Amino acid sequence: MSVKRTDIVIVACLAFLLGVFISRYTNLVLLFSLLGVFSYLVVTNRGFRNLVTVMFLALALGNERGVLQDNGIKILRSYFGQKITVYVTSLDDAEYDDRGQLAFNADHISVNGQDLPGQMAVSGFGEFSVLRGDRVEVYGKLYPARGANQARISFANLDTVKKDVTWYNNLRRRFVKKLRDNLPEPLSSFAAGLLIGQRSTIPDQIITDLRVSGLAHIIAVSGYNLTIIVRAVMVMLKKISRYQKLILSLSVIVLFLLITGFSASIVRAGIVSVLSLLAWYYGRSFRPAVLLSLSAAITVVFRPEYVWGDVGWYLSFLAFVGVMIVSPAIKMRFFAKKELKLLGKTMLETGAVLLMVVPYSLYIFGTLSFIALPANMIIVPFIPLAMALSAIASILPYQLAILAYPANLILDGILSVTHLLASVPKASVEFKIELVHMLIIYVCISLVLTAMWHGTKNRQAIRDLLQ
Repeated sequence: MSVKRTDIVIVACLAFLLGVFISRYTNLVLLFSLLGVFSYLVVTNRGFRNLVTVMFLALALGNERGVLQDNGIKILRSYFGQKITVYVTSLDDAEYDDRGQLAFNADHISVNGQDLPGQMAVSGFGEFSVLRGDRVEVYGKLYPARGANQARISFANLDTVKKDVTWYNNLRRRFVKKLRDNLPEPLSSFAAGLLIGQRSTIPDQIITDLRVSGLAHIIAVSGYNLTIIVRAVMVMLKKISRYQKLILSLSVIVLFLLITGFSASIVRAGIVSVLSLLAWYYGRSFRPAVLLSLSAAITVVFRPEYVWGDVGWYLSFLAFVGVMIVSPAIKMRFFAKKELKLLGKTMLETGAVLLMVVPYSLYIFGTLSFIALPANMIIVPFIPLAMALSAIASILPYQLAILAYPANLILDGILSVTHLLASVPKASVEFKIELVHMLIIYVCISLVLTAMWHGTKNRQAIRDLLQ
């Protein structure tokens, strides 16, 4: 049995992820390790032996990494129901919630002088503002949380003990201030959401319109935003050497990560972008499945809790599967001899993303948008232009603010159309599914894609397109 090295990489990464997931419930490091050794000694076929051995060892490594992380989180859980003082670092600019509390997510948790892993949700009183990077003393009762946060404190007493003075966060604040100087509200806040994912100042009505119309992803910093920026850099620098392009593009990615923050989706996008740039520089190519599994494993090495329930992490990878695997497979099965125009390509990619994202969204949020596809087809093609014009507006001196009018025009147009679409009667309905139903849907999607693959005569063309 011949096994490709890329197949071994994919299996190892997926096994590592599974090992981390299992660690939340049980410690099987010894069992997986023994199975790995047993497979190496017993299996005779070299290719299959290597595959199975690597799979079990990756399961053991993933399980061990998850157990180590969970042991630290268990210490945090031991304080549930108690009033304690916690020191945390804010992950984002705080915003007021519907109960009038200043709310933010935080990491770098410290309790009684002990540093603990994970992140938590904080809301309370005592400060007029908390900015990203601020070190805050929080006193209140600790409770369990779901999703990306491992704990939460509400109605807490907040006291900022150290203000953030890092250059990249200051750059981010100056950038937002410049947008406000040159663009009126709510356009400046919306532009900040498009460019750096800042949502705290966007009015609730706009957030609601975006969610109902299936467009909330455009203000959630992701691979789409980063791809637009990297492509723009590559186009502007096309006359310089490949090495200079590589260094400058990598620098832009690092700067973007520092400014936007290390959320699950943007870290995934950053890893994919870095790997893709390195492959481009050395004249190689990555199979999308390798990119997907490798980037997932790398993110989970540093933050095992992602795989335990971070909604943004799952949505990011499901969307990636839709764009890089499902969309090309559908194209080669039904449109192999036809060159799709921009509208057709946008419709196909949007449909593929929705196909992968909707089942998980129904399980988590329980809301189904009937206008998501047409809304994305209408709005998404204008997002790169809106980002470019907003970026120009952010560097204009106050005296030339009139030159920001094109950005004003397109941002206002996007918001107006979004509000119009969200106002359509029955644009979205409550429709929640159970975990078993979601899994059945994804199994069916996988079976259909497999059948399409084997039913396509020119499978090599699909491989070429995926590359």
